[in-house]
Amino acid sequence: MNQIETDHNSVSRLLAPLLLILLCVGIVFAFSWQLEREAAKSRHQQERITSLNRLSAISAGLEGALLRDMALSKALAVELSTHPDITTENYGRFVDALLSGTTAITHLSAAKDMQIISVYPLAGNEITLGMDYRDIPEQFSSIEKALKASAPVLTGPVTLVQGGGERFIIRMPIPGALPQEGRFLSSVIDHQKLYAQAGLDRADQPLDVAILASGEDMSNALFYGNSDILDQAPVLTRVELPAGLWQLAAIPKGGWQQSGMKMADLIPLPLLTFAAGLMIFYVRDRRLTEKALARRALQQSAQRFRRLFENASDGILILDDANGKILDANPKASDILKSPLSALQNRSFEDFIDPSRGALHDLEPIRLEATDGDPDHRMVIGLLPADGHAITGEISTGWMEQDEKSLRIVHLRDISGRMHYEAELRKAA
Repeated sequence: MNQIETDHNSVSRLLAPLLLILLCVGIVFAFSWQLEREAAKSRHQQERITSLNRLSAISAGLEGALLRDMALSKALAVELSTHPDITTENYGRFVDALLSGTTAITHLSAAKDMQIISVYPLAGNEITLGMDYRDIPEQFSSIEKALKASAPVLTGPVTLVQGGGERFIIRMPIPGALPQEGRFLSSVIDHQKLYAQAGLDRADQPLDVAILASGEDMSNALFYGNSDILDQAPVLTRVELPAGLWQLAAIPKGGWQQSGMKMADLIPLPLLTFAAGLMIFYVRDRRLTEKALARRALQQSAQRFRRLFENASDGILILDDANGKILDANPKASDILKSPLSALQNRSFEDFIDPSRGALHDLEPIRLEATDGDPDHRMVIGLLPADGHAITGEISTGWMEQDEKSLRIVHLRDISGRMHYEAELRKAA
């Protein structure tokens, strides 16, 4: 039964700290999980902010380039308005001066009554002279819109009649002209140059970008990039145009980084907590074990002493060294002094010294010898037990400390018989 209780106590002593360690690890893991979740959100948000800033720079570049080219087209339209009879030579010089700077405009054409009356440069574009826009329905709607609003309209990408692929075209009405006159200027923009000026085609561009044109004549028409970008939670910005707008969407090349929590970031702190907990548990358990062993050794020592004390053939008295009072006595001492333990306790040992044999004064040397450090001082003394029958006793004294208290141990032996026998021997001699 004791073994079962001991095993149960051992299991309980081990289980409670381990459960506490696991609880601490769980709390730390939950805390780490929350921190990592917030960190993952922060990383994703930062990635989106960085991507949006880069996309905004592209958007600003596109908007700036388009507004610049519209301003150039406006300047040429004003020139044509103020000098309607300008010569071809002067017209060419003026256009050369306008296009000598940074621009994505590759050529221009002027129309009257919806027909092209001049084109610059002429080389390679001769086929467009005299062309009537009313015969090209896909371009006529944007021209009609610009004339009615007396404002520029950007359209495209448009497939050029003279060949050369697709281009953007600015339809710029001639200031002061009536819509029915059909007078306007068309500025053809090389879209590749425009993209390059905005930084879209840089080799180190970290974004995948899609551009959609929105307006009255088109509904989210994708003209640049991959439509799959739109399904991956892109960052968005826009380019505001005089008529309509461009919507820009972007994601990092290769897609968004995984925004989920990283187990590699979750594990270290709980693992360290678990290791620290085990170390604390080990040190604590070792100390408890050492204390338990020391306590057990002390108990065993006390038990051995008690067995020796109880079963000794000599009487043993334990006295308070400060006042000589009897604190404990073994059965043999009770037998010699003819008093039970309860009657001996708190009595002075001097009460049992036989005064008729003048031995009372001999007690002081015993105390002095004992406290001077003689652990085995022996002397013969007359004793008067409780039954009143005087005996001769041999005592030896020793000294010990217990709980910071000085104690004297008195070994007591009844030698009355031996003394009588020795006296008879002396008489016979």
